[in-house]
Amino acid sequence: MKRFFIWVCLLLAGNVTYSQESFTSQVLAAYLQGDVGKWEQLLSSQQQQTLTDERKFELLSAQYGLIGLYLDEEIQQGKKAEKLIESATEIAISLKEKSQYQASAYAILGALTGLKISISPWKGIYLGKKSNEYIDLGKEAGPVNPLVWMEKGNVAMYSPALFGGSIELAIKCYEKAISLFEADLPTHRKTWQYFHTMASLGQAYTALGKKEEAKQIYQKALELEPKFSLVKDRLLPALLKNGNETAN
Repeated sequence: MKRFFIWVCLLLAGNVTYSQESFTSQVLAAYLQGDVGKWEQLLSSQQQQTLTDERKFELLSAQYGLIGLYLDEEIQQGKKAEKLIESATEIAISLKEKSQYQASAYAILGALTGLKISISPWKGIYLGKKSNEYIDLGKEAGPVNPLVWMEKGNVAMYSPALFGGSIELAIKCYEKAISLFEADLPTHRKTWQYFHTMASLGQAYTALGKKEEAKQIYQKALELEPKFSLVKDRLLPALLKNGNETAN
């Protein structure tokens, strides 16, 4: 009877792990395909679960990713983004009090605050400063947290030079983030942030005219996930087309 009880406990534990991995993997699939509808369905399903801190963090990460997709120039669903930012911010504020999630929660709070600039550009100076403050708190709490370095890269990439923007700095931050993701690849291999950072690094390389480096990072992403639509259908073809036009 004791053996049976232990076996049941192990089975249940395995099911919980599988469930969480399944959610993360499905979010990654939605990201790779740029599938807004699928992503929305996943969020709705996760919100109906009992939200442990782990599930809250996975929900928060997924919400953040979908907000970015809502604000994509080809989708432009600002109202949905604004509503989801409010929900995600509430979760991030609660998780920053948990030591295990503190650095990541601060990093995402910084990202969410930065994304508000897309919705309310006239608040850019205040929001930009607040975004940096959150990300710095994230770095203080987790100096080797890859999400912190991904967000530092985003700030450097998209801030005006007057406010500290620098593509060279963005490249360094993205490269560091990728090295930290890959230092614990079993954890991060199925996260959308890992692949998004590779795409962002490729864009930063391209902006500096480092086309070969951009091509290499895009190819690396596609070797891992051949259906990565952002890279396969947009970024890499644009890079190659531009390269051919320059050659001619």
